[in-house]
Amino acid sequence: MMLIREEKARELFANGYNCAQSVLGVFCEEAGLDLPTAFKLSNGFGGGIRCGEICGAVTGGIMAIGLKCGFYKEKDFEQKGYCNLKTYEFIERFKEENGSVICRDLLGVDIRSPEDHMKLASQEAFKAICPKMVTSAVRLLEGMEFREEQEVQNEIAYYNALPCVFDGFINIPELSDGAIHLVCMAKHPADLEKKWVPWYDFIICKGSEKIGTINLRIGYTDGLYYGGQIGYNVEEAHRGNGYAVRACRLLLPVARAHSMTKLLITNNHTNTASMRVCEKLGAKLVRTTRTPEWHELYKEGHRFSNIYEWSVE
Repeated sequence: MMLIREEKARELFANGYNCAQSVLGVFCEEAGLDLPTAFKLSNGFGGGIRCGEICGAVTGGIMAIGLKCGFYKEKDFEQKGYCNLKTYEFIERFKEENGSVICRDLLGVDIRSPEDHMKLASQEAFKAICPKMVTSAVRLLEGMEFREEQEVQNEIAYYNALPCVFDGFINIPELSDGAIHLVCMAKHPADLEKKWVPWYDFIICKGSEKIGTINLRIGYTDGLYYGGQIGYNVEEAHRGNGYAVRACRLLLPVARAHSMTKLLITNNHTNTASMRVCEKLGAKLVRTTRTPEWHELYKEGHRFSNIYEWSVE
């Protein structure tokens, strides 16, 4: 990923984007900021904020850090301080690698006026030096460790170590609460190549009418941290009646038969209906985190995922 980002940043610069745009442009989308908006936001930061001051590769990098760990909740001074520390770390690493963060010092040319920008020496300096600064900033950002990333890895390791027994699919007991019932339609074996665990597919029925679907995945993996052990969908005409909550609760005998004590339910950070389901179940929000690019959910457009833990002991 590191080399891909470096190459993409150099490509952006070669295509006319300034140094700030080129750096921010390779990090923005994973943080939920679309590329056109990122380009507009960072447009005026090239050429050392147009006056030879702080290098645009540095300001673009600082904006990327803000997207990654910046504080946004009122009075969240701890997060504010953490983001500031990561910003200082990036600046100091850039200085150490390149000698300065000042554009005119890095270029060896004074470009404090629009006329200076048009000088041939400046143009040659831009071509020779700026791609190196862009590459340096991207590489340094890629090499930095952020607290959330380590916390997520620790959580994944914790869930992957939870008990789960699978000696084969069980005979499904009657799963009904009087209002709805579940009918098992398929039992899917694990797919080791795709790293998929075994899972059960159910339809949600109200009387003889199908009103939705729900599935239960048996096991814990890196992918299921983001995708969850339970996935459900209630048909639009039947939403708002609490059927998803009822269906989730009906799965408990099956989960417990496989010795599972905690189930993750995840949803897109904008899916308020699914969030309400989790709250009604008594599931706790572990965190809202970035969806990794390798995950299928990312390919479907999910950039942030809410991770809920439902204790079913």
